[in-house]
Amino acid sequence: ADGQEQRPHGDELGVGKMVSGEADARGLIVRPIENLNVMSPPLVVTRDDVDAIVSRLRDAIVAAEAKFAAAGHC
Repeated sequence: ADGQEQRPHGDELGVGKMVSGEADARGLIVRPIENLNVMSPPLVVTRDDVDAIVSRLRDAIVAAEAKFAAAGHC
């Protein structure tokens, strides 16, 4: 976007755990693995379910990003 190289944050910042905590606060269970979050939705899922999952995960990521930015990490 702005020409700068994009690299993941180091594991010491706990990005995955921060996003997981924010997701949990929104009723979405994800499993943090380093900077990633893994989900295991049911095999039978509706479009509305997927939309709700994506919305909650997006909100969790935005909230975590705001906390990291406030701490000077973004």
